[in-house]
Amino acid sequence: MRLVITVPELDQEWVELLLQAKKMGMKLDEVREFLQSAQGQIEAV
Repeated sequence: MRLVITVPELDQEWVELLLQAKKMGMKLDEVREFLQSAQGQIEAV
């Protein structure tokens, strides 16, 4: 019996953005906070 695991395809642009944030020294929580604040600003418009 063979176990097959599928991995969802990642959006390459998001991967690049996250890698850039990591190179800048941003922590995951900081990226999450930034995205949440940006989403709040978009919804307010």
